[in-house]
Amino acid sequence: MKKYLVKSVIFVFLLHIPIRAHSKRNNLQIRINRLLKKTSLPGKKSVYAKWLNGKRIYYWRALDPLTPASCIKVITTATVVRYMGKNYRFTTKFLGKKKKNQLTTPLYWWSNGDPTTSTDDLTKMVKVLKKNGITSIPKGVAIDSSYFTRYKPPGFKHSKGTEGYITKPSPIAVDNNSITAYLRRKGSKVTVSCEPVSPFISCYSKVKIGKHTRDIRGEPKIRNGKLQVVFYGTMSTKHSVLKERVRSLNPELYAAGVLISVLRNNGIKVPSKYKRKKAKGDLDLLAQKKSKTMDKIVQGTNKYSNNFWAENLVRALGAFKSGEPGTTAKGLRQVYGLLRRSGVNRKYVILSNGSGLFGRTKISAKHYVDTLERMQTLTWLHKLMVSSLARPGRSGTLYKRLTGTVAANYLHAKTGTLNRASCLSGYLVKGKKTIIFSIITDLIKGQIYKARKLQDEIVKTLARHLLNRKISKNPPRI
Repeated sequence: MKKYLVKSVIFVFLLHIPIRAHSKRNNLQIRINRLLKKTSLPGKKSVYAKWLNGKRIYYWRALDPLTPASCIKVITTATVVRYMGKNYRFTTKFLGKKKKNQLTTPLYWWSNGDPTTSTDDLTKMVKVLKKNGITSIPKGVAIDSSYFTRYKPPGFKHSKGTEGYITKPSPIAVDNNSITAYLRRKGSKVTVSCEPVSPFISCYSKVKIGKHTRDIRGEPKIRNGKLQVVFYGTMSTKHSVLKERVRSLNPELYAAGVLISVLRNNGIKVPSKYKRKKAKGDLDLLAQKKSKTMDKIVQGTNKYSNNFWAENLVRALGAFKSGEPGTTAKGLRQVYGLLRRSGVNRKYVILSNGSGLFGRTKISAKHYVDTLERMQTLTWLHKLMVSSLARPGRSGTLYKRLTGTVAANYLHAKTGTLNRASCLSGYLVKGKKTIIFSIITDLIKGQIYKARKLQDEIVKTLARHLLNRKISKNPPRI
């Protein structure tokens, strides 16, 4: 009898722990299932989460290839830094022939793809020219953009948008090759001023004043060898200043105009003349600059989801691995290779470009997570990619999201947003415990707010699981 009682007690005790653990897992499953089933958000949803080097936590249609939008940048930039190296630096050069205090050739501007060059960087290089006695450049400037192909990446070709975030990649870049416009309300009129200043850029305002601000847009066109931008829409009486960004349609024209303005501002005479021409090998090096290291550039690309930088990096990778000119196709060939080595079958992924902007880019949530997990086989790469991601309440695209929530101190994630798709993917990290996850919503018909709310609720649920906290089965309705 005693033996029977002892065995019964032991049996009940052994059953007790698994039942509780199973209950916690069940609550997570039930809560996220209810979130996904009861949401009014249209379209398709794909969710996958697992412990780093451990078991699966959650699965919902995780093999369906959906549009990840800018979340794809984590994979493309990881490939770039994997093959080009975290200490790689881009080079920008001024080349030409000098005689006394002037150039007998145009001033050639060459670069192998640095997307980070600013007007301040150009100013420093021009000051080197002046320090070396150059006061006149009679033949103007020449832009050598031969390091990349001039074709737009897939996804950019058919876009009718004008915003700065769809500027096509170019090896010659300054201030993201986009125009910043300031619309100012003055009485009954709206004036516009554009930066950077350039002899080849003119901005005009046809913006009206009304009760509400709506449909503000700048439409750029090339006319008579100049970039003309006309702004339309309605500006509210509540606003005194609005800031807009517009893409440059011609990278060489844009870059040449900025360089000419910087030269003149520093006392060097130069006519408003430029040409697109490959620099010859017999030219002298007049000034040069090195970019920040690749790890810093990748961090800036992902944290702020910079499309221009991402596209430039992929083309630079293509040139680095397969020779000039750098193309999107050459760069993506390397990305496909990394995905293949991560165990991703080609039927679960389509890549159009490096940024995830437009195009037909698709990947499943499971294979996205598998790729992130594969990165940790290189410790330095894993740490770099985690550190490159946005965090709630800090700088980056999660600045205003999930602050003050259970996930805030543990989340490192990449956001992705298109009118039809939204994504949140990354890591929840507490000490040695890490959850990798990917949440992709597609065909959402512009309901971005609901998509983000759904993502946030799922991430908060996963964070409670990470912290071994109680999970309610009943989520809010979205």
